[in-house]
Amino acid sequence: MPESVQRFRCEDDARAALLAAARELRAGGTAGSASLSLRWSRSAAAGMLTVGAPVAATATVDAVAWVPLDGGAERTAVADTGLPPDWRLHRGLLGRRGRISAIVRSRPVSCMAIACSAQLRKTGIPAFHPDDATGDAAGIRCAKPTGLDCATLVDQVEEALGERAACLLAGEGLVTIGPTLDAAVAAVATVETLAEVWWRLLQAGHGEVHGVAI
Repeated sequence: MPESVQRFRCEDDARAALLAAARELRAGGTAGSASLSLRWSRSAAAGMLTVGAPVAATATVDAVAWVPLDGGAERTAVADTGLPPDWRLHRGLLGRRGRISAIVRSRPVSCMAIACSAQLRKTGIPAFHPDDATGDAAGIRCAKPTGLDCATLVDQVEEALGERAACLLAGEGLVTIGPTLDAAVAAVATVETLAEVWWRLLQAGHGEVHGVAI
């Protein structure tokens, strides 16, 4: 059983944790608009809890939507007004990756700058720092969507992620995943710091770091 499911006593606790994480991202001041999802099953029905950020200060756990991972349950999902606009990407990733329990899609400024640059997103964020716990020797890649349908987008994000905990999304920002909600949220700040340092290195004229040339 995923760690994130085990740590909550009930669904309302999990919903409250999502709201708290959304507010934490907002308070951090770097994530921009975001969406967060957490794997959560009801009886025999695999599903996820999902919410968009920022959330109102007065929002209650009812602001969090539950969505079945079964793609055939479209009518149930679209009827819920609490769904963030990119909930289908979350559902697709959680449905395919049984080892992860949480997803955060956010728009930190430095990650957005790289993801929106046709030149910089070719390399993404290279592995220039040993503290990069979200990537590997290949760094953090950028998914470059070529189709409008959700299945194609999920394919492209999956390819960019590989075994990493994060990838950029061309023209938009950042996708992070984790075995727990805390891990997926923490990865946002980690990747944004790396993106900011990489951006500053480029602005200082260091166009090549550890063999990565721009």
